[in-house]
Amino acid sequence: MVSVIIPVYNVEKYLRECLDSVLAQTYKDLEVILVDDGSTDQSGSICDEYAARDSRVRVFHQENRGQAAARNLALDWMLANSDSQYVSFVDSDDWVHPRYLELLYRANEALGTAISQCRYEKTAGNHPDADVEGAAQYAVTPTEQYLDHYNPLACSKLYRVGCFQSIRFPEGVIYEDVAIGYQIIFAEERIAMVDAVLYYYYLRDGSTTNVRWTPRHFNRVLVWEEQEKYFTSRTNDQKLLQQVRARYVDVMLLQAREISESRTATEQEKRTYLKRIRARVGKM
Repeated sequence: MVSVIIPVYNVEKYLRECLDSVLAQTYKDLEVILVDDGSTDQSGSICDEYAARDSRVRVFHQENRGQAAARNLALDWMLANSDSQYVSFVDSDDWVHPRYLELLYRANEALGTAISQCRYEKTAGNHPDADVEGAAQYAVTPTEQYLDHYNPLACSKLYRVGCFQSIRFPEGVIYEDVAIGYQIIFAEERIAMVDAVLYYYYLRDGSTTNVRWTPRHFNRVLVWEEQEKYFTSRTNDQKLLQQVRARYVDVMLLQAREISESRTATEQEKRTYLKRIRARVGKM
């Protein structure tokens, strides 16, 4: 009924905890699709080890192409070969509450929605399982989700597989979640919310979104620019547009600070990208 997609790259220190948390779900009707994205440590071997001892685990190995490509490979295989009705994404250095899938699945089924979302917690390692008994579940509109429950992650959600029939993560870039998440949400009439922390987002040195600034990270500004264009062309809701633009400006100001403080960017790169940010802010 549920496919859990986990892209894997050089996470041998964290992978077992992630996989153990997924395989220990109270909701048992699941398959786990691991995509080893060219790991150079023991991550690929750990994936194979889990597949050998649990028939619900399937492993693919590919040359390093990035997290988006790994997710897309798993999506393509699932849509072509699996009878799963739902899909969830978990990052290989994160972990989930034992009732993560159960409560998200129940919310979608009870409320007739195609997407359910829980709360997540950022952690540096400690993760006491929250008491989720009696956690509220309710439906909101996409606009309410964006204004009051915004969550750009592909993780911490359970999607009907139809949400991905015609959309994939953009490859070769980072912040691929931000690039398509709003499009998937706003294709729906309602989103189910589960008011409980069920997903633990691990902050570690060297993760994709926790590294020193390089020109590659300017993609965060670009995906927010596309998001601002998307909403500007599709809605007259001034409260929503104000929020979109405020977040876009926040991203640009954060980028400007990261660029200025970067020890990895050259002085020429700093001047070039700070000029690009100033030009964008001046148009807002």
